[in-house]
Amino acid sequence: MEKQITFTAIDKEVNDFANGKDVLKEVKDWALMPLEWLRRYYSGVMGKEVSNGKMWLIIQAQLALFATLFVLNESFVAKIGFALWFGWSVWRCKE
Repeated sequence: MEKQITFTAIDKEVNDFANGKDVLKEVKDWALMPLEWLRRYYSGVMGKEVSNGKMWLIIQAQLALFATLFVLNESFVAKIGFALWFGWSVWRCKE
């Protein structure tokens, strides 16, 4: 007397992984999560909603400020260029 058992292995997670789109979306969301945290931080500090474009402008202004203040070994022309970059970045942030 032989018993035969058939298992059906259709699992939702297996189907989701086989779909591929969901996996790529989850990886993309995971990779962009720190930027979303930074955007929310800037929104909290400024007291109003900050878009992704505005967030990148703020980051650019911060980089320009650090380049202007902390680059000591560059020429005077480079320092003027960094200062102009900082002024232009701040002006774009105010728009």
